[in-house]
Amino acid sequence: MYKVFLVDDEPFILEGLSMILNRINSEISIVGQAENGEEAFLYLQSYPVDILITDIKMPKMNGIELIRRIKSLDQGTRFIVLSGYDDFEYVKQGIHLGIENYLLKPVNVQELRSTLENTIEKMKKDEQNQYKSRYIKKDFEILRENILYRWMKNTINGEELRERAALLHIDLECKGYQVAILRFWFDQETTKQVIQRVYHTCDNYLSQYPYLLWFQDIQGQIVVIFFQKEEKRVFSQIQYQEIFTPLLQEIKKYVTMDPLVTIGKQVFSYASVWESYQGALESQKYRWIFFDQTIIDQKETELKLNREYKKHKTGYIVDFNHFSNLLIGGDIKEVEAFIKEVFSQIKARCRTMVMNIQSIITELLLTIEYTTYCLQLQHVLPLPSYEQVLSYFLEARNLDELEKLVKEMALKLVEQVSKPPRIQSPVVRQVIQFTLENYKEDLSLKMLGNMFNVNSVYLGQLFKKETGKNYIQYLHCLRMQKAKYLLLNSTLKIHQIALSIGYSDVNYFYRMFKKYVGISPSEVRENQYRIK
Repeated sequence: MYKVFLVDDEPFILEGLSMILNRINSEISIVGQAENGEEAFLYLQSYPVDILITDIKMPKMNGIELIRRIKSLDQGTRFIVLSGYDDFEYVKQGIHLGIENYLLKPVNVQELRSTLENTIEKMKKDEQNQYKSRYIKKDFEILRENILYRWMKNTINGEELRERAALLHIDLECKGYQVAILRFWFDQETTKQVIQRVYHTCDNYLSQYPYLLWFQDIQGQIVVIFFQKEEKRVFSQIQYQEIFTPLLQEIKKYVTMDPLVTIGKQVFSYASVWESYQGALESQKYRWIFFDQTIIDQKETELKLNREYKKHKTGYIVDFNHFSNLLIGGDIKEVEAFIKEVFSQIKARCRTMVMNIQSIITELLLTIEYTTYCLQLQHVLPLPSYEQVLSYFLEARNLDELEKLVKEMALKLVEQVSKPPRIQSPVVRQVIQFTLENYKEDLSLKMLGNMFNVNSVYLGQLFKKETGKNYIQYLHCLRMQKAKYLLLNSTLKIHQIALSIGYSDVNYFYRMFKKYVGISPSEVRENQYRIK
């Protein structure tokens, strides 16, 4: 139904007009009426209508002024004017304002019906056009983001890129290019409306700069591409501060953690733009070091780190075996002190060990996981999947968040360790200890039974009863924990890793790894590089 509002200073005309309109058209609904323009305007400011039928000469505010004010609100209202005066001046003003028709009183019912039908027909066509336009625009935006994302990922060939760029009106012929990535951290309580407001703020702000374009990638990050038209022009850190600082300040109103801008190095060919994008992406790891900065430039940051590394070539070795023993010992204070010391050392030395930060924290998490399996507590202490561990690095804004995560996981394990032991059988405890020390050997229940003077069938049943899984499953789990560590913290090839943990058949190792970890060994390494 189309909403209609009536305005006339004569009540009997309002009443009669209302009766006529209800009789001659079933597609309209009269939602209100007023006896002067001022009263009508007060209502229509808050409650827009589709069609306004108004008299011209009224007290307080005439019909022409009312139409002028309603049009300024840009509500899409259509106007039909009634008047007892055949005044050309009023007709001229009404036409200038874009009225649908100008009807003389007393109103001709047939002419009113025809005017309404024509007006409604126009509105229907406009709605159809707007609907098509919205979908065309949406399709265009999808195409645009797809092409730009493929450009950044270097998965589009030069010929297709040039064709699509011409379609999108993007001038690829520039002297230089540089890519920045704007990343946000939304918590679980952030509403969809707030997130949309953040992206709308970015759109409004970035649209004022003619030398850049931006899009939203599949991770929800804002990717900004700077086009440098002038010879050898390079945006400085100060210029980037001037561009992004006002936007970041506006976004801070909506997010709980400071957003981050990382800027890749300048490149001089559109075929190399993906390198600047990759540099901006990889520079996000520096947020763990420069946690007080919201804008990080790859080139300047790497120069700074190289200078500091040459001055302070210091290493830091973490005793992960000691960490595992502390977890098994169950002393909360000692575990907390160890974690605190590790992260204190990381923070103190982080500018000279940036590439090792991820490895150290990953091994802390793997040590907790490994110790949990050793103690057979994985059923009462759910462990994060490998994908979840990766997401911790991707989502963490700073080192404090990662320290909190490691501490929470470690203390959950210590809490379980402090409870009465689940494994009561001395022989099962001996088997577990022997397996921890010799997991790479060709172990079997028969060999273990002979070693500990117990029937192998009985040992298998007892092991299953005490641990909840059969011995071979337990052995595979331990080996997979070690394999994950070696994949993340060594340069050994996959077949070498398989051999080092007890698998002579690399294909069998692949199958077991996929079964117990959920992804392949090569995917573990690929994901590691993705978050470095």
